[in-house]
Amino acid sequence: MTRFALVASLGLASFVAPAWSQDAAALPTGEALFAKHVQAIGGEEAMKAEKNRVVRGKISMMGRSADGLLTTWRVAPNRMYSLVEFPGIATLETWFDGESAWLRDSNAGTRKLSGEGLVEIRRSADFLGEANFRARYSSLTTQEKSTFADRPVYAVKATTTEGAERTLYFDAEKGFLIGVKSPGPSADPANERTMILTDYKQFGAVTHATKITQKDTRSETVTTITDINANVLTMPNIDPPDEVRKAK
Repeated sequence: MTRFALVASLGLASFVAPAWSQDAAALPTGEALFAKHVQAIGGEEAMKAEKNRVVRGKISMMGRSADGLLTTWRVAPNRMYSLVEFPGIATLETWFDGESAWLRDSNAGTRKLSGEGLVEIRRSADFLGEANFRARYSSLTTQEKSTFADRPVYAVKATTTEGAERTLYFDAEKGFLIGVKSPGPSADPANERTMILTDYKQFGAVTHATKITQKDTRSETVTTITDINANVLTMPNIDPPDEVRKAK
């Protein structure tokens, strides 16, 4: 993200499981599904061959008349600077330096992130993303073959290393991770959140989802990726400036 973690609000319609066999012994393991996903997006070697990445796109938010312009700079393994500009409305900047995260809002000022906000940005800043599943999840249990976003999927119950639970949806035919469903934040856990990952396209040797739809019961955000460049020869300094680091 990118700005995905900052603008994310997740939650989707109900899903009806077709009459496929739900015998747990016949279902692929969560680890096997992740391995298939990694292979589908280009493989671990191709991902690790990329040392930096610049992502550009736009963000459409329910209730806003104008789209936001997104640019995210990433440096492996987990440094990130993300900029979202809503022209004439607001500018949002996010930094993660490998340990700490900050948010600067042109309307609300600058603050250092902690708690759930820090966890989300830390996960978002991981250069390998969900492909780094061994470090991101402490348990993965395939529950059933079902349907998600009009696609046949395997649903996997996952527990993150921070202890949060969610359900991951893997396309049963193509292998891609196409959805994540999770409870709302601790202040509003009933506000279920859902993220849908679609329109996978290849940029260089790696394939990425280029449309990310994030919903909850009250809002919807759509991020559309238009361009991804990896191993850029000249990257800007993505460290937070001193005045940002001093924010509380």
